[in-house]
Amino acid sequence: MKLRKMGIPADIAAEVALQCELRRQAATKLGEDADKMLFTRDGMEQATRAAVATWHAEKMSEANVHYIADLGCGLATEAIAFSKRALKVLGIELDPKTAAYAKNNVSRWPDADIQIADVTKIDIGKLKAEGVDALFADPARRGPRGRIANPAMWSPPLPAVYAWRTLIPNVAVKVAPGIRYSDVPADAEAIWASVDGSLVEASLWFGDLRERAGRSAIFFRGDQRHLFQVEGEGPTAPAAAAPVADGIMHWIGEVDSAVLRAGGLAQWAHSWPGAGILHDGIAYVTSETSPSPEAAKYGHFWEVQTVLPLNAKKVKKELARLGIGKLEVKKRGVQIDPAAFRKSVLKGATGDGAATLFLTRAQVNGKSKHVAIVATE
Repeated sequence: MKLRKMGIPADIAAEVALQCELRRQAATKLGEDADKMLFTRDGMEQATRAAVATWHAEKMSEANVHYIADLGCGLATEAIAFSKRALKVLGIELDPKTAAYAKNNVSRWPDADIQIADVTKIDIGKLKAEGVDALFADPARRGPRGRIANPAMWSPPLPAVYAWRTLIPNVAVKVAPGIRYSDVPADAEAIWASVDGSLVEASLWFGDLRERAGRSAIFFRGDQRHLFQVEGEGPTAPAAAAPVADGIMHWIGEVDSAVLRAGGLAQWAHSWPGAGILHDGIAYVTSETSPSPEAAKYGHFWEVQTVLPLNAKKVKKELARLGIGKLEVKKRGVQIDPAAFRKSVLKGATGDGAATLFLTRAQVNGKSKHVAIVATE
């Protein structure tokens, strides 16, 4: 409104207001760089978090690459991170508006350039001739009907990205976190990343960019960063089976989402003495022993207060007895709406205690049962 009163045209005023709002939202992902960037709404939502982009850039720098082609660069959040490591960057983006914003966003770095082009038609041989020695790709994984599950239908198709390695071996590509292990080449380092407990991406690394062929998880929690390397024969090997506990013990734990997607549940459970999963196919882990320091690095834990049949009336009564008025509901292996269940069991609650309610299946005395577990941190 103030801009309009100053005589600023409506379309310009609207864009200024939008940029201010998007910068405010982007600050949580991108930090201080957000104040110097231009955004589209979709681009901001899809932008790589600053901590993860910094890690990508570190891997590039440690591999001693010098000139990176960022294929499908979007708003250039990756290109910014690469530039901060003094790497030369060529960003390729198809959408003219996004490319213009990306060009603005890297304007502080003379060795960063943005070009408008279709990455599905890019000449990798020409890039190599121009001195590009690493490729970073982020294929589009959405279509008119939503997410595209088949990697061969992404843009560019994942098999095409794999083929680029014949000319430029140093390739990194972001993929869907749910990618099947069978879709990952045997020479890849596949890494799932989470930030503050939320899974944010998976990526595949080839050539000198990889540390080893296999699966790993990296997670960022505040200023801390931990890498969990999954033991196994390679990235395509099936995930090892975790031991199943018979009964629900004093502690219940949940592994970090990146470790789980990387197939490291069994390995993580083995690092926690006496631990086993509640039920085959259920990723909640239980043990009588308090979590080991190694297990604690990669998981979240609660002390079990009571175990009940999965019955709303019984759960409501027990929560009232415990004085619980704040409740987080987590579920695995049951067809229940957590929000609706939470509302029903807390209706009329007056307590000020807090708890976590696990709605799940468990093996108890050799039998599979649906249970409700009340636990506290």
